[in-house]
Amino acid sequence: MVQAVTVRAILDVAELEAFRPELEEAAAHDFWGLTWDQLVAGVADKRYIAVIMGLPGAQAASVWDIGQTRRGKALICRAVGGTGLSIWLRELIEFAQRLAEDQGCQELVCYGRPGWEALLNGHGYVKRAVVMTKESW
Repeated sequence: MVQAVTVRAILDVAELEAFRPELEEAAAHDFWGLTWDQLVAGVADKRYIAVIMGLPGAQAASVWDIGQTRRGKALICRAVGGTGLSIWLRELIEFAQRLAEDQGCQELVCYGRPGWEALLNGHGYVKRAVVMTKESW
């Protein structure tokens, strides 16, 4: 019997603690340096959407926000962390598409490490930008 993958938003701040390891790992991958306290405050005031996904033994989390791009309102994936990517990626993408539609978004935006480009290309995503940084001068 194949077990269904769970993908759902966490809307109650009190529930965040149960998924703290996965959410902290996701936040650690956020390009802008999202901290646990910022994540909790952002979920509390509805700036961020925390999403959990997976099966027992393959749990992961992602952090999303609603922003604006030149195309209009966008659902933005800020960070993803956890285990079992091959198990839950398709379900996460489908969940994000429904969430974006529910929020009236015109675009889904993801940014992350270079490996995400190959993973998302097969799901209709295209690279629109490159982020470059310099840590010392």
